[in-house]
Parts: sequence; C-alpha cells; structure tokens
Amino acid sequence: MGESARADLTLGHLPLVSIGVPVYNGENYLRRALESVTNQTYKNLEIFIADNASTDGTEAICREFAARDDRIRYHRHPTNLGASANHAFVLRSTTGKYFRVAAHDDEMAPTLIERCVGELEANPKVVVAITRVLSIDDNSTKGAEIDGHLKGMSSSNPIKRFGLISCRPNWATPVFGVMRREAIEGREILGRYTGADRTFLAEMALAGPWRQVDELLFFRRGHATNSTKTFPDEWHRRQWFDTSIQASSIAFPQWRRLAELAKVVDRSSLSTRGKVGAYLQLARWIVTPVYRPRILRLLRDPLVVATRAFRSSRA
Repeated sequence: MGESARADLTLGHLPLVSIGVPVYNGENYLRRALESVTNQTYKNLEIFIADNASTDGTEAICREFAARDDRIRYHRHPTNLGASANHAFVLRSTTGKYFRVAAHDDEMAPTLIERCVGELEANPKVVVAITRVLSIDDNSTKGAEIDGHLKGMSSSNPIKRFGLISCRPNWATPVFGVMRREAIEGREILGRYTGADRTFLAEMALAGPWRQVDELLFFRRGHATNSTKTFPDEWHRRQWFDTSIQASSIAFPQWRRLAELAKVVDRSSLSTRGKVGAYLQLARWIVTPVYRPRILRLLRDPLVVATRAFRSSRA
C-alpha cells in the first residue's frame, strides 16, 4: 500500500474487516492471540469474540480486552454449543466486507490483515487471501514453515485448485485466511463432523482463485491441548465439533468426508465436464496417503462400528 492508503488505515476509509474469535477454555494462549489481533496495522476492524461457556479464565481476559478496545464485542454463550455452531455464530454476528477467523491459540504478524486486504482489493476475483505460515510452540518459538504448497491456489483452473487443496496433506491453515464475505455467505465454515474445515476449503477452491502473500505472517501453534490431541480418536473428536453428539453413536467419519466433498462438487456451478474432472480428483483423494491411504481409512470405518457394536452387545 502507498503512503496515502496507509494514512487511511487509521481513518477507517478502507473496507471493514470482521475478525471472529470463537473460543472455549483458551486462557493459556488467548491473551497473545488477542494482542496480535488488536495490534494490526489495519485499523478498520470489528472484533467479535464468542465464548462457548468457558470454565477457565477466558471470560476475564475477553472482558479486559473489550473494556480497553471499543472495536471488540464479547458474547458468552450460556452453554457450550460446540465449535461448529460457534464458528457459524461469529460469521453471522459480523458485517465486514472481509472476514477472518482467528483461533485463540494462534498469532498474526502486525501487517497480516493489511497485506491480505491489499490483495483482495487489487484482485476482485480472488476469494481468499493467505500468507505463508510458520509453526510455533507453547512459548511462541518459531519452527518450520507449513502448508508451503498453497501458492498454486492462485490458478484460474478450479479443478486444479480443488485437487490441490483436497488431495494434499495440509494443516487446513487457509481456514484462517482473509475471505471475501460474499463468497462465504451460505457456506459452513466448520460443519458438524471431523475434517469439515477441509470440506469448506474445497468449496472455496471451486468458488474462486486464492492469493498468497509471500511473507511469513501467520503463526500456527501446536500444543498439547489441540483438539486433535485432546480427543483420542475421530469418534470422540466429533464432540468438539458438536457437543450434542454422543461418542458412542454410529459414525463413518471417512465416508462422511467423501460424501461431503461429493456434495461440494454436485452443488457447484461447474459444467458437466468440470464436475467429471472434480470427481476424478475425488478418486485421487481416496488414495492420497495422509498418515495412510484414505482407502484403508474408508475400510476401517465399518470395522470400527462393527467392533463397537459387538463390544456393546457383550457388555
């Protein structure tokens, strides 16, 4: 941005950017996350925090930040709705032209929003602006770069983008990109099933090209209380997404992901030929080795269900 545009950052002349912060029991890292949000060089922000009935010190931290920054609104749910419902809540409770989810345990460099909005404003067809990403640990010590293959998401070919985001191992970090609101309205950022964030990204891949800022401005924290580490397996992890789900209920998580990806293709605006190409990418998805080829995980689902049913009958 030029000097005149930088001056406008403090005057509110640039588009409103909404930052949604869904949180549950995030006291360990929330303060650092909110500091990185409020310290952005891009000042025309609305910051909406939705607290899923936290039982730790989260509420006090949120109220402290809201009291000292009038851009922040804080809402506390009376009960824990689960991550899926809370993500949907922060989206519909905000109004900015651009929207970004900010996790309670990640951090942003001060220029992240400024640089991403610059890309979106300069490129009207771009639906998601992201930056390069570094991993950080409990103490915010920087580690290795992750999701380094995403530069190809700027392709004008939706099938290429769909294949790149769905058939490559990734940390789903683009869920935390700055997004054009008109492109995400009516979509679920986080469905009520494991892996739903990757389904959303596949849908956004078909919606339009992305642009990656070639700077390391986003810091993704790995720690012992991540949802993937807190819950022992995918059957229990569903409760993080939706607290109304019983861990003992029947589920086929890999089959659900495949079905949801097929729905993304089916409801897209692709031509018939384009949909065939996207379905062929799903064939690649089945054999992609994420920990192990997904075809083995598809076969595992009914085996786990049968084993659980047998144990229940013997109890």
